[in-house]
Amino acid sequence: MLSLQRAAGNRAATRMLQRFPVETDVESFWSELVEELKKQDRTTEDLDCFQASLRVSTIGRSKARERKLKPQRPPLDGPLHRISQHDKRATPEEASAAHGRGWRVRDHVVASLGPREYLKVHTGGAGGAAPTAAFYPLLPGMIIYTAENVGWADRSSRKYNWFKRHAAVYRGGGWVRDNFRTQPRNILVGHEEEDDWGAWKRPEDPKKDDPQFLTTLAVYDPFFAYRSEAEVLWLSRGARTGLSAAFGR
Repeated sequence: MLSLQRAAGNRAATRMLQRFPVETDVESFWSELVEELKKQDRTTEDLDCFQASLRVSTIGRSKARERKLKPQRPPLDGPLHRISQHDKRATPEEASAAHGRGWRVRDHVVASLGPREYLKVHTGGAGGAAPTAAFYPLLPGMIIYTAENVGWADRSSRKYNWFKRHAAVYRGGGWVRDNFRTQPRNILVGHEEEDDWGAWKRPEDPKKDDPQFLTTLAVYDPFFAYRSEAEVLWLSRGARTGLSAAFGR
């Protein structure tokens, strides 16, 4: 009976404390993807950005099995944080607000006074209104999906689509991994290597189809099944205010 109780206690402790993946894991998963593609005379640029992100997740789950890490719960069947109403279609209100924010207000990662990190996401801003910000918890291995333009899908019915969509794997510490870059990119506010340009790089003289803004559509968590109970509890509270994020709540 005592041995069974100890085993149950160990399992409970594992569920509470398990951290997978961590920052170094994500980097190793990305490196393995690069090596896999190299054997096929391909690079990550040959993959769609979301496909590359999901391939990293597949490698990560394989590593979890090798380490005998068991899923703690079912995987998510959609985004962890849904920001826009849809990943492809945009409402007229979302389109107007994104253009209202323009390039001066962009979503970035911020760090709390403790070890926690959040994605600062702006909404609103149409017609000169002040945008509002919400702070979404981030963990290594999550996929940040953004858009940098929006345009007509059907002008007669006022239907819009997001354009310049891009998925990046969050490594931690503000670093993300992109399919068309050999080196990581940092999106942490105040970091010495912070990327102010966005995934697609805004030109000096932007044209109609060039990046117009940088807004987040959704955050996916392909490793949700492996998160610790403590992490899931933290994530379950959803978006935070700036004050709560500053203190890592």
